[in-house]
Amino acid sequence: DDAPHKGITNRQATPEMQEQAMEDELQWMLSQLSAEELEIAARSSFEYFKMRTQKDPAADEDDDDEDTLDPEPYAKKMAERYWKSKKGDSELALEKMRATLAFRKEIDIDSLRLSFTQHTSDDDLDSSTLEKFLSSGKNFVMCHDKEGRSTHFFVPRNTVEHDAEWTLKESLYTMERAIASSRAPDQSVNAILDFRGFSVLYHTPPLSIGKEFLMTLRNHYAGQVCRIFLVDAPASFSWLWSIFSPFVGTSTRDKIIFVSGTTEKQAVFSQYYEPNEATEWMMPESKEQTGKNADFDLVEYLYKTPFDKAFDES
Repeated sequence: DDAPHKGITNRQATPEMQEQAMEDELQWMLSQLSAEELEIAARSSFEYFKMRTQKDPAADEDDDDEDTLDPEPYAKKMAERYWKSKKGDSELALEKMRATLAFRKEIDIDSLRLSFTQHTSDDDLDSSTLEKFLSSGKNFVMCHDKEGRSTHFFVPRNTVEHDAEWTLKESLYTMERAIASSRAPDQSVNAILDFRGFSVLYHTPPLSIGKEFLMTLRNHYAGQVCRIFLVDAPASFSWLWSIFSPFVGTSTRDKIIFVSGTTEKQAVFSQYYEPNEATEWMMPESKEQTGKNADFDLVEYLYKTPFDKAFDES
C-alpha cells in the first residue's frame, strides 16, 4: 500500500493533527514489515531483547512467555527514529529502516550482545576474538550526562591492530551497549573521541575500515547519537578529517564539539556532565569531585557488569 502521507507539509496543521499524521505514517511503516522484520526491529530495543532471551527460571517450561510479548510498540520506536531522520518521508524512512534490519540480521547483533553471557554459543560468535579487541580499552561505555545519556568512549591511542571484521564488531558491541545503558527517554548516547596521545602513523585505521564504520553509524544508527566530543585533536587531524569527512552525514557533523585544553574541557564538559559522572581529565578543575577514575577492568566490564550497565556504574 502507498504511504498515507509524504511528510507533514501543512503548516496550518495543529499539533494534534501533526501527531496523528505521524502516528498514521508509523503504523503504515509497521504494516509493511514482515513478521521477521518486525521482530528484528523490536529487538533493537534491549529491553525487549532481554525479555525475549531471559526467561524466569520459576516459570513453567511449557509456558512460552515470548508469545505474550507484543513487538509492535518496540518496533515503532525504531520506525519513529527513521521517520524523523528522513524529515517525515515515510517511504524513504521505511527503505532505510529495512536496510538496517537486514544489516542487523547479517551481522548478528543479537549474538554480539550476548557475547559474554551464559546464553552464548561458541557457534554463534567467537567471543574470545571480540574480547581480545575490547581488552585494549579502545572502546568502552562509561559516564552518563545530565540527561542520562551513556557515553561511548573511543580512545585511538589504545589501538593494537586493525581488522576488517573485528574492528567493526568491537565498535558495534560498544555502541549497542551504550544504547542499552542509556537512561535518556530516547535512549540516545554521546561519544567521546579521546585523541590524547594520538599518532597518525600508528593509530589511523585503513580507509576501508574507517569508511565502513562511519557509513554503518550513518546508515544504521539514525537518531541515536546526540553529541560527539573530539578531545585534544592534534594538528594532523585536519588531514584525517579531509579523508573521512565525506562519509560523515551533515546532521552528524552538527553534533561534533571540539574540546581542547584544561580550561575548555572544564567549561564544556561541566555543561553536560556532573562531576561524579566525569573523569579527572574531563573536569581538571574539579578533579576532587570527579567520580569516574577507576582503572579499566576488562573482566569486571565484560563478565560482572550487565550489558545494560556502563563500566563503573554504581
